[in-house]
Amino acid sequence: IGSDAKLLRSLAQTYPKCDFINADPTKMEVLEEEKLGPEDIFISLLGSENANLVACLLAHKLGVQEIICEIGREDYIPLAEMIGITATVTPRLLTANTVLKLVRGANVVSINVLDTGDAEVIELIAGKNSPATAAPLKDLVMPKAMVIGAAVHRDELIVPRGNTIIQPGDHVFVFALRQAIPAVERYFSSSDTADAGVDTDAEAQS
Repeated sequence: IGSDAKLLRSLAQTYPKCDFINADPTKMEVLEEEKLGPEDIFISLLGSENANLVACLLAHKLGVQEIICEIGREDYIPLAEMIGITATVTPRLLTANTVLKLVRGANVVSINVLDTGDAEVIELIAGKNSPATAAPLKDLVMPKAMVIGAAVHRDELIVPRGNTIIQPGDHVFVFALRQAIPAVERYFSSSDTADAGVDTDAEAQS
């Protein structure tokens, strides 16, 4: 949702499977028309800090539980948390993210540092025979301090469940503490010993 018609047309050509609406997302009636609710994820990147905060506040009032907001001033982060924003994007961190991407492994597509600086969100490509693809998630022994947030399989966004099996080539979005990143990269890298990450007790019970 946005008021820049030219930008929306460009985005529609780039992402033909997405819907783009030319409207003002800082108006409650616009968001109500889209029937936002607890199962939705709301991301505000309007280019205006005030507009982002207003749009996120409205989304919160409509019951959205996952809200991401672009904020230029770090001293606004506590305010963002007070109005229900669950994560923020800070332009100051973009340079750091770019540098980190260069020094990460070959299977890392993108990386973002969270505002605390202690954690990162990484987009990885699951390698062939990697431990992450060896079994359903509930049967895997994953690195500590790591959570799989989402995956994209053949252009379909998946919210992983216990029975989800990550497939080679899937794009996986992972939240991890900084010290766990090397282990996370190895976990998604191609390997000849895919059973290294399987919970053998769970496998035996199944």
